[in-house]
Amino acid sequence: MTMVHERAGLPRFWIVGYDWRTDERLQRLQDEGLVLGSEEQNRFGAAWTALHWARPSEDICPPLVPHDFPAPRLRFPQQDFAPDYMYLGPITLVSRRLRETLALAEAGVQYLPIEISSSSPAARAQDYRWINIRACYPALDMAQSSYDTYEFTHPITGEQHQMHWLFDRIALRDEIDPAAQLFRAAEHTTFVLAADLLAERVMRAGCTGIVFEDPDTVPGFGRPIHRYRTATGVMEEDMNQVYPPAP
Repeated sequence: MTMVHERAGLPRFWIVGYDWRTDERLQRLQDEGLVLGSEEQNRFGAAWTALHWARPSEDICPPLVPHDFPAPRLRFPQQDFAPDYMYLGPITLVSRRLRETLALAEAGVQYLPIEISSSSPAARAQDYRWINIRACYPALDMAQSSYDTYEFTHPITGEQHQMHWLFDRIALRDEIDPAAQLFRAAEHTTFVLAADLLAERVMRAGCTGIVFEDPDTVPGFGRPIHRYRTATGVMEEDMNQVYPPAP
């Protein structure tokens, strides 16, 4: 791991991701059925999938979740595990500290309730909500990006659609709406981006479980060196040291 303290030359926007350390531990707990059991995952997943596909096919943003939508029932029994940000299947959890630090406009995001009464005091103290990021802005320069495409059939309308995936290079537009702070890329809504000032604010607040990565080094794209935003600049991490290549 290398710390690189610099102010000049930072990306204007970062890809929002999950700290691999938090994600690995969460996966182990999930495999043990301690967080979101299979029955609960099926119940909530079915409701979310139905809501997702029921929205107009031309609407690229995630649907507005109604207030009577079923709250996911989760368990975090480990006293020492209560990160500010974590991903669980179709939902991402955020703590009260992270929500207050993000300070996002209500129009672009929803914070929805969860049920964690059977969890540790540390987890309950986080006052978790699941976040539905609905803000979308054109952000990717598709001509300069490298990716594959595949076609799929909409399960309700039967219409054919094309989706971009397996990005090998992410290139951002020269101009992105200045109102964009935490948002989904309209060209590929799986990508959540954050403005640099917002990323810096979150890092200075000490929020855990969340990372902001340079789009040039997003994991999974065959690059061993990854660059992350810190409170003072950037950090570089060699993933070959984290996961040594097979001999």
